[in-house]
Amino acid sequence: MLLNKGAVFFELVRHPITAPLIEHLLGHDYLISCVDAQIQLPGSGVMPLHTDQWWMPPPQGPGAPHETPSGRARNQGHSIDPTPADGPIGPAMVANAMWMITDFTERNGATRIVPRSHLSGRDPDPSVPHRVPTVAATGPAGTAVVFDGRLWHGAGANAGRQPRCGITANCCGPQCRQLENYTRGMRPEALSACPPEILKRLGFATWSSYGHTGDPDTDFTQPGDAGLGELRDDPESGT
Repeated sequence: MLLNKGAVFFELVRHPITAPLIEHLLGHDYLISCVDAQIQLPGSGVMPLHTDQWWMPPPQGPGAPHETPSGRARNQGHSIDPTPADGPIGPAMVANAMWMITDFTERNGATRIVPRSHLSGRDPDPSVPHRVPTVAATGPAGTAVVFDGRLWHGAGANAGRQPRCGITANCCGPQCRQLENYTRGMRPEALSACPPEILKRLGFATWSSYGHTGDPDTDFTQPGDAGLGELRDDPESGT
């Protein structure tokens, strides 16, 4: 919930370079799913490979067993084949802008990625050490990496003497549930300072009637005390 912690984080999520890249992947009406810190302390080990879109059920062919959406779980992949699929795969529903607050290096645990794995349509095997070759996303402090939520990735081991610090601005399609519950968790002072375009991206606006609070045609949702409650008999008026 870094958006509760200062106006600088609002500038981060609407940066003129990264925001258009997120929009290219997810469309104009994408939502901010979370803005949080990613810190690899000295001695931290390798993170299992994963995707940020692990919850997305794969396309289902005729006669395939039924798979419930709520049956999905993290780190349940088993693939060691990151090559592009030869059939349909799920579309991108998540995109991530990862900001390097400190230098990201091979030594201090820069995020490891598997190039082009977002085209595989598969979830990676979470074994550590990784069973497929990875590349470190390195760069000096101030660099940002924007990637498709289907990309196989995971933090590297920090063999250095200083923490490796980053910030991820994870975004999703307007149909999705966000990682951070902004309508519940935003502090009043942060909410009052929030620009209208960011309020929409935090889920305070409806999308095709979804997320409304009684009137699907309003630009922004209303708190519960602004809505009609239970209708009761009024003995004094005779109704």
